[in-house]
Amino acid sequence: MAWLMLAGSVILETFADTSMKLSDGFRKKGWIAGIAIGYVLSFYLMSHVLAELPLGITYAIWSGSSIALTCVVGRAVWGELFTWKKVVGIALVIAGIVLLKLGV
Repeated sequence: MAWLMLAGSVILETFADTSMKLSDGFRKKGWIAGIAIGYVLSFYLMSHVLAELPLGITYAIWSGSSIALTCVVGRAVWGELFTWKKVVGIALVIAGIVLLKLGV
């Protein structure tokens, strides 16, 4: 169950990041609710995940997965470029997560 909650936390964190972009520097006030709700629920789920999984692994998976998913959303929604440097960077983040997980 902890892994499902971690996945949910990643999705909610990505939703909050996306809401922040959509808020246009907080000029579009409606998105502020998405930011707050996304982060609060994400951290709530993380608190339950941390009761079962180690902190280092959990945080590495959460932050790395959120970074990668946010990049994918940026590409899909706003057409942000995926340069070879971004692809290598995301691959290195994922490789780092895998190495941390294997080192447990």
